[in-house]
Amino acid sequence: MNPATLMPDLRPHIAQCKFYNCSHMHEPGCGVQAAVAAEAPPTGIQPSRYRIYRTLFEELSQPRY
Repeated sequence: MNPATLMPDLRPHIAQCKFYNCSHMHEPGCGVQAAVAAEAPPTGIQPSRYRIYRTLFEELSQPRY
């Protein structure tokens, strides 16, 4: 599961991603990254929230044992 779907401020921007399986980390055409660049609420995402997403994504991507 992608943690972006669990973050209400990121979720609306997922539909704007170019790729259906976007990780929102490095893909071109990412709606989440574009919203972080916009940064102006209510349409943007605060960089601090994106940092939390990145941390969660990296932790959940680690192999289990």
